[in-house]
Amino acid sequence: QTQPTTASHLIRNMQQTTLGDGTKVTSSTVGEGILCMSCHQARVNASTYVDSTAGSAHYGPHEGPQADMIMGTNGYTYGQQIPSSAHQWVVGNSCVDCHMQTVASTDPAFMQAGDHTFKTTYAPAGKAAEDLVGACQTCHGPEITSFNFPLFDYNGDGKIQGVQTEVQSLLDQLSTLLPPNNQVKSALTIDNTWTKPQLEAGYNWLFVTNDGSKGIHNTAYAVGLLKASIANLQSH
Repeated sequence: QTQPTTASHLIRNMQQTTLGDGTKVTSSTVGEGILCMSCHQARVNASTYVDSTAGSAHYGPHEGPQADMIMGTNGYTYGQQIPSSAHQWVVGNSCVDCHMQTVASTDPAFMQAGDHTFKTTYAPAGKAAEDLVGACQTCHGPEITSFNFPLFDYNGDGKIQGVQTEVQSLLDQLSTLLPPNNQVKSALTIDNTWTKPQLEAGYNWLFVTNDGSKGIHNTAYAVGLLKASIANLQSH
């Protein structure tokens, strides 16, 4: 229930949410997704956290920073202006419109994705996994059949691949610059020997990785943070 608003055990908070860096998010901007964002956020202020926190196994943002990613805020920016995609403004109910899409009972995805499954990908019997792209098509057009659709050569390898492929490539590039060097990693082992530049980049690697969408929530911001991190480490 959302009423009464004074209930001490209210679990559906549709009021304003304040992110760790002070960014205020309201339902007028993200609609019903405000409920998700009250929990799914980094819960630290990146600029002060990174500058004051020693490396450890617990270092980094909360493991569900989706609200910060969608809003295009609270990554470690190196003082730069990192661009942001428009999803926070053009998707009326943000998280809800994509993760809780209504699926017809005749659709193969019924009870496998959308609605209260919160899933955006499903695997029809005996077939490859498919993405629930209905919400994407309202802006990107009917030709979009997968989240991993090509836009730009974000990783600079001369090939335009799918957005998620490009973002994963940037994550891999960045991970090779972090201890132990020259190894692509699927997880980071952070300790108190990490230098400040490594911790800055490590925060952004965790921020983008833990968001889980590989750039779909906010392609421009994810790419911008990863590129800034790579450039900073390469300069040290």
